[in-house]
Amino acid sequence: KKHDENTIDYTVQVVLAQSCEQEHSTQDMIETECKKKEPDDSITSFDSIQNPFDGWSGSTIKCSICHHVRPIRSTPFLGLSLPVATIQSTFLQDFLAAEYGGFQQAEQVSDVQCMSCAILKKINELEEENLLVTSAISSVQRRKRGRHAQQQCNAGGVGDEKDDTNDDTIVGLLKESQQIDKELAALKAIDPDTDENDDDDNTGESNDLCDYYNIHDNCRSLNGMSPLRCNAYKASFLIRPPKVLCIHLQRRHYDMACDRMVKVMKYVDFPEVLDVSSYCAFRTNSFGQKNMNVSINDVNENLKKLSSTKNEISYKLMSVIEHKGNAFGGHYQTYRRTRKVDVLGDEGMSSPKREYQPEWALVSDESVVLRTWSDVRRCRAYMLFYVAIS
Repeated sequence: KKHDENTIDYTVQVVLAQSCEQEHSTQDMIETECKKKEPDDSITSFDSIQNPFDGWSGSTIKCSICHHVRPIRSTPFLGLSLPVATIQSTFLQDFLAAEYGGFQQAEQVSDVQCMSCAILKKINELEEENLLVTSAISSVQRRKRGRHAQQQCNAGGVGDEKDDTNDDTIVGLLKESQQIDKELAALKAIDPDTDENDDDDNTGESNDLCDYYNIHDNCRSLNGMSPLRCNAYKASFLIRPPKVLCIHLQRRHYDMACDRMVKVMKYVDFPEVLDVSSYCAFRTNSFGQKNMNVSINDVNENLKKLSSTKNEISYKLMSVIEHKGNAFGGHYQTYRRTRKVDVLGDEGMSSPKREYQPEWALVSDESVVLRTWSDVRRCRAYMLFYVAIS
């Protein structure tokens, strides 16, 4: 009986030990699985992956009178669409310059509201008024000094009398000058690009300039001031070029003579390496207007700066899509860049003679044919895909 009790105790201890081991192993498995499910910072999430076609373009307006340039308004894009029918040139660079050439290729627009012109006009009016008031104060003071000197020369001590009329006039003119100075300071502090029609609380209350800039010192020049209408220049730029630049050549065009859509069959010459730095904002000639009077010294200085700093944004052509057909239907085929293959000559490794297979392939449905760059550049491109080199 004692032996049986010892056996039972031993068996219970073994079962308890096995259960503890299983519990620990289960806990370790759970911790391992939880660690696997924890997000790893080194792995990029899907939301943070940037689309290689994402780019940003922008446009701005420059007043033809005051030359004020408004802030650039940016717009995202996945590809650049360039009209073929409206441009006389056959070079891709000219098509890009026509759309994104900045103020060198600016479009003239009319009837544009310019708050900067209104502010400058009001400032000029106040400065002229302040000049008249200052002249009036000086004139009154001169008359007062002259009258006082004349009274000193007269007998009877009349010169001791005070001229209260002149003193009141000078005080009034000084107050008027101080008021004009306040209005000038308020006008010069105004940002002409502030959107006056935006109400943060959308209450519909009046949002005049005095309330917006917390000016409550009876600034009558600001009350009711509205923008002036004038001519301006509208320009477009590339703000952030994408990693993969997709260019769409719009060959489908409405012909008014035929009263229907037609396909423009014009050949467009495109380079194998494209530099888009001249179409980007914040470059040297971004905000330069054509037909401006620039001295030859300024031109030479700009040329020296451009030659010393080469800020190229280069792209390499990787694929060309061509459309075969008319404006209502057809077939698409692709020229794509392939990996360059070095093929040895018949004489083996020691032979200096080496043959290179073409870098391009023409893909049309199930047909794949090798082509050269001269074959590619002769096609009438419909879409071009460039990849950034740097």
